[in-house]
Formats: sequence, C-alpha cells, structure tokens
Amino acid sequence: MENYRVGLCDDEKRMLKINNHYMKEIDEEYEEFTLELVNFMAGKDIIEYIKKEPLDIAILDVDMIGMDGMEVAKNLKEVNEDIVVFFITGHSEFAVEAFDVDAIGYVMKPVDKDKLERTLLKAVAKVRELKAKEKQRELVITVSNLKKRIPVDDIIYIERVQTQCVIVTKKEEYRVYDTITDLVEKVGEGFVRASQSFILKVSEISKVTYKEATLKNGMVVSLGRGFTKEVKKAFLEQ
Repeated sequence: MENYRVGLCDDEKRMLKINNHYMKEIDEEYEEFTLELVNFMAGKDIIEYIKKEPLDIAILDVDMIGMDGMEVAKNLKEVNEDIVVFFITGHSEFAVEAFDVDAIGYVMKPVDKDKLERTLLKAVAKVRELKAKEKQRELVITVSNLKKRIPVDDIIYIERVQTQCVIVTKKEEYRVYDTITDLVEKVGEGFVRASQSFILKVSEISKVTYKEATLKNGMVVSLGRGFTKEVKKAFLEQ
C-alpha cells in the first residue's frame, strides 16, 4: 500500500477541520493508498516544514492572511519542484493563475467532497507518475570496483577534479574516473554543462549572471567561455 504525505494549509480553523474530515473519509474509501495528513494555519509554516520533512501533495487555501496560496505554492516549488499542488478558492477567475505554478487543479468553495476527491485522485496519479520517473532515472557508477546506483534526482552538481569527477548529491559525494563529457550524457535532461569542469542540475540554480551561476546552497560556479548562453537558456526555461 502506498503512503502519501499531504499538507493542508488554511488560516481558518473551521475550514481546516472540514477539509480534514473530508480527506479522512476519502482515505477510508481507498485500499490502494493511505493519506498522512499534516495541518498548517500559515503559509510560512508549511514552507519551513518542507525544508525538513517531505510532502507529496499540498492543498492550499488561496485567501490567507500574510502570504496567499499562490505565493506559498511558488515557495514550495522552489524547495521541491516535484510537490503536487492544488488550491481551494472562492474565486473562479483564479483558474488562470493556478497554471502559473503548475497546479493540478482547484476546488471551489464551499468545498464539495466529490470535487475534492476527484482533484485529490488527480494529484495522487501525478505523484505516482513523478515517483516512477524518478525511479527510472539512475546513474550507474563504479566506486572502489563496486557498482553503485545513484538516483539522478539526488545529484546537485558534478565537478572534474584532476583525473576524477566528483558527483555531489544531497547525501554524499562519489569520486569516479568517468569523463565529464560521458557524465553529462548519462545524467541527461535536467542538467547543463557550465564549464569544462562543471555540470549543474538546472533546478538547483537560483541565479545566473554573465559569468557566474549561483546554486540554492549558496555555491557560486564560474561559467566557462562558450557555456554561458546554454546555462542561461536552461535556467530561464525551467
């Protein structure tokens, strides 16, 4: 049975309670998955939470004091581009804006359980699709004569250091004798060559100037001559 962690964010206790009730009822109706619900009453709280703990789906109220649902969604996507988002709103004209943050859909207020269920099932299907895609993409490397499989999604950047390449992931580093040219082909989509010595994961780039790329972890990488245009293009199109 698959488990999905769902964050519900609404600054009205009554609405949060109603949405939780509906979600628990939906959870009981389906045997193939379970829902682990985490509640938040402010956008900043769900953003801080996801920096430490994973969420598969975020259900956001649009009208919230301080940071509205759209802004919250943008911040969540910066932390985890694969989080699946949908909105609860009282404004039908909001639909166009929802596409700006790649939302799976929206539910109008007052919340109808059937509509919530249909939108949730679309979100679950999207999470499954993303997880399957992530599993399929692995980089096979040789370290100390042993074969290892690294999830491509975990890689932040790859740097050539003398005769080796250092593959830096979210958890650890690996030193291999593959050439940087071979590695850029193996990691494929979602990565860009930044210089003769660096491959960067595009989604980890937070800023690009005419001569440097800054990663979300604060690291600054000098762009090689002839690579700047491609890095800028990849960054702007992500």
